[in-house]
Amino acid sequence: MTEKNVELLHDTLAFGELLAVKHANGKDWWVVTPRRNSNTFYVLKFTKDGIVDTLRQTIGIKPKPAGEGYGQIVFSPDGSKVYRTNPFNPVMVYDFDREAGVFTHFDTISFKYGNQPVIGEIGCAVSPNGRFLYLSCRRLFYQLDL
Repeated sequence: MTEKNVELLHDTLAFGELLAVKHANGKDWWVVTPRRNSNTFYVLKFTKDGIVDTLRQTIGIKPKPAGEGYGQIVFSPDGSKVYRTNPFNPVMVYDFDREAGVFTHFDTISFKYGNQPVIGEIGCAVSPNGRFLYLSCRRLFYQLDL
């Protein structure tokens, strides 16, 4: 470390939604965070020389503000997908290009408990082989075969 307490980004960011994945070159890192109540993302490229790129991209649907801070965002183990949860939206799925640091495609996964859509505080994780998405919602736990 050569510097500390340096502001990297000045904006209103989503509560607790920060993730990182290795660049396709295996050396550098992408750090991703969404703007608060937004479908806009900041993607910062960290190299041995520090931050060399800060990209801004808007993609997908805007999560409902009432769910801010009650979801989760994670990369798949291979870094090709991002899963984002919010209590009032379907699971948001983004394809991520680890070479360019951009989202390339957006989709959603909706699911129901009985006849009702699943809503509530949703945590998520992806299995090590990337096949399953695990979602926890209050007293319920789901395994989705991707």
